[in-house]
Amino acid sequence: MYYFRYMLLYIGILANVILIFGGIGWSLLGYNNSFLNWAVESMTAKATAAGMKENIQGERIYVKRENKRPVRVNLYRAPEVNQPVIFVAHGGNFYDRDADNIDDFCVALAEKMNMSVISVSYTKVDVHVTSYPQDEIGDVIRYFADHAGIYDLDMQNYVMMGIEAGAYLSLIAGINMIQKTYFSKAYVFINPFLDYVPISFAQAGWHPEPLLLLFTNEDNAEKAEEYQDVLARADVYAKIHRRNDPEHPLRLFGESYKQEKEAYEEHLDWIKENLDRILR
Repeated sequence: MYYFRYMLLYIGILANVILIFGGIGWSLLGYNNSFLNWAVESMTAKATAAGMKENIQGERIYVKRENKRPVRVNLYRAPEVNQPVIFVAHGGNFYDRDADNIDDFCVALAEKMNMSVISVSYTKVDVHVTSYPQDEIGDVIRYFADHAGIYDLDMQNYVMMGIEAGAYLSLIAGINMIQKTYFSKAYVFINPFLDYVPISFAQAGWHPEPLLLLFTNEDNAEKAEEYQDVLARADVYAKIHRRNDPEHPLRLFGESYKQEKEAYEEHLDWIKENLDRILR
């Protein structure tokens, strides 16, 4: 009986020692950039492989960053050289999908707008906090601004586009870019994820413009109405197109563009009409 009690005591002491030193070790590793980079790489490797397609119609580029992981992007060139650029951040609830999922959409977007399209595969929130993908989007824009001549891009006239969660990230990235004197000519948000953040930016007078808002479902109708009202009261230049089409929702992932091309054409025509007014 005594032997059993002593054994439990020793096990408890040993477990506490392991927990204490393990916690200290893990905390120290948390400040080690090499360990953090290794951890992030290992966590994203599987997700990256799952999201990437073997064959895409764009040009895959890895944007290098100092002391940070490169950002994978897909470049879809405009039919003509030295045209404006649209930077697209895909949707997926912050933790799902990939730039490759909107491959067909980006091809159609480049052709319809006669603009080059750069689709950004940002890091998901299950790997990093939301400020990390915002920085990735900004770093991608700065990279192509510095290398516009190499890629035959008109970076004096670039546009930021975001889909669902990508719209949320693009909004905050766009505000950060303005503070660093990089100015997008327009912002196009498709079915944007809405919480207090976009509304607060508008109320504070920080919301970037001109803004094109495209709503194709009513999942967040109440928030969308509030967002529109706040934008109007803040005198933000915003053009809004709303169409609830349950049979042809604008999903923008996988092969949805090929399957529902006619439904997409209306939305692309609306975007083109308004961007032409802003850019030309």
